[in-house]
Amino acid sequence: MSDTEPRVRPPDDLEKDVLDPLKKIFGTKARALLFAGVLGHHLDLRKKIENFGEGIRLEYFDEDVKILDLIAVASKGDLAMLREDRRREAIQEFEEYAHGGLQKIRETCFTGQRSVLEGLFQLLEADQAKPSELPGLI
Repeated sequence: MSDTEPRVRPPDDLEKDVLDPLKKIFGTKARALLFAGVLGHHLDLRKKIENFGEGIRLEYFDEDVKILDLIAVASKGDLAMLREDRRREAIQEFEEYAHGGLQKIRETCFTGQRSVLEGLFQLLEADQAKPSELPGLI
């Protein structure tokens, strides 16, 4: 990958306070950002980013970059989001959901009332408690 390839950029205001501590749990910044992006998409929390933090090269996402692609396709409802000429647009879709996810993580996990890991479990448990949208499934 060259230095001219687009990077996935977290929001500057959440990078040091939320994303960096999550790196200790997820192992890499890329994986922590992926979790935030999936969470943001799942909860439909999409937030525009005004100031970007340090970009992460796509190569650091390894095969997990497919998750970024899936979120972009699901968000737009358009398989054309997988085309190389729409890579920047796909990344922007993901970045905005990751921003929403990071904000939710900050609200839930960085309150000082519990550990960050306990807060992440609380987020997951709250989602499990919701009734299924499919009849007959819990």
